[in-house]
Amino acid sequence: MSGMVGRDIAGVRHLSRLMLTKADEIDDAARQITAQLNSVKWVGNDAQRFRNDWNGRHTATLRYVCDELRTAGKQEAKDADEQEKAFA
Repeated sequence: MSGMVGRDIAGVRHLSRLMLTKADEIDDAARQITAQLNSVKWVGNDAQRFRNDWNGRHTATLRYVCDELRTAGKQEAKDADEQEKAFA
């Protein structure tokens, strides 16, 4: 047992940055996929169904994931700041 109580502040800060970075990467991937989907010549019912799914539920789900990652990342950074102040 290390005797440490609380969080590894450096580790939490790293986790926070990772969450925020990955949210940005997911946003970027979604934009790239949307752009590629819009540029592909594809017609028919399957194409329309896929585009509707992508532009509706799939992108909404990705936005939700990004929002949650950003919320958690910001909270972890705030918690690390508070813990650091408490032990200063």
